Amino acid sequence: MRLLRRSAPRNDYSSQPLSNPRSTLHAPRCQKWIEVDLDELAENAKKIKKEAGAGVKFLAIVKSNAYGHGLETISRKLANEKLCDALGVWSLAEAKRVLDASLGRMPQVSVLTPALEPAETLLPLIKKKTWLNLDRPELIKTYGQAAQKAKSRAQIFLDLDFGLGRWGCPPREALSLAKEILNQKWLDLTGVSTHIDYVPGLHRTEAENKLKTFRATANALEGLAQKKLIKTCANTSVFLDFPEWRLDMARIGNLLYGINPTKTPFPVKNIWSFKAKILMTKKIRQGETVGYGNEFLAAQPMRIGSVAVGFGDGLTMEPAHNFIGLVSARRYWAKAGTKELAIIGRAGLGHALLDLTHAPELQAGDIVELPVRRTAASMDVPRIYKK
Repeated sequence: MRLLRRSAPRNDYSSQPLSNPRSTLHAPRCQKWIEVDLDELAENAKKIKKEAGAGVKFLAIVKSNAYGHGLETISRKLANEKLCDALGVWSLAEAKRVLDASLGRMPQVSVLTPALEPAETLLPLIKKKTWLNLDRPELIKTYGQAAQKAKSRAQIFLDLDFGLGRWGCPPREALSLAKEILNQKWLDLTGVSTHIDYVPGLHRTEAENKLKTFRATANALEGLAQKKLIKTCANTSVFLDFPEWRLDMARIGNLLYGINPTKTPFPVKNIWSFKAKILMTKKIRQGETVGYGNEFLAAQPMRIGSVAVGFGDGLTMEPAHNFIGLVSARRYWAKAGTKELAIIGRAGLGHALLDLTHAPELQAGDIVELPVRRTAASMDVPRIYKK
């Protein structure tokens, strides 16, 4: 196993043998880091492509810094090994980062939000045939001007809103907006998309009705355009719970990174682990208080330890990890192997306290895993890529 390090000029993140003999990994010379398994990422992607089938494109979602895993590194892995058909990003800035990432194989890039930037900002993306999201008439002029300057037709996905309310054209206005797009010389209506407000296990009938309306609207748009459009409405939850609605392209984020928000089984593995070294251990007496505001009162003699991880790193921000303990006042837990270590008191900006009472073997320098939400994890924390 090789560990690939993200460059970090301000710190030394090179690997050294781990002081804890119970671990077979290597610990970097820093207080905290994130391990990302690129081989498991590849395996997850292959399983998704196989499940999708030959007639369904796989749009791998790498928005929000690839869900915290590192946009450039994840994009290179997916693109260079042909693990997806396209990469979905959140913004023009992320699209430019992908296009500038020195990918050996340049995939299709899709911007998932409407671009409100000036026309000049769109030029390099249009030249690279980036898919652009359009949901309102005001953007037609901007996109058209940019495409004309780029001397290349802008490839447009007409985005529809079915109740999520974040953006998107109301379905009843889709045909009117599509006519305006089709009347523009420099705009090419390429596809139609939506992201429905489905929460796994809730309102299945309502969700399916919205999907039916989406398909009917998309079919009408195809008739108007007199050509095949790429129809996409399946995120991870729809992909798993409504497999018949994968249509032409599935847009998969959570599942790619090993997160399955549904009850439908699917054999992916978690590729993420946030780790930190214990900085200090100490004993406290019964009745002694620790933490900000003396909020934690020891009900019995305890042994505690500190880690340099706090809410500034994404700790205690409702992460999607299965080792969060939602019991009593101790809501969050770190782990050392199979042992759960309650996080006590209030987490600070850059630190937290752990209950080590039942883990006497743990000492300063030993490693624990922490439940940090991936998308909230600070970009200053080094990502170490296992390959």
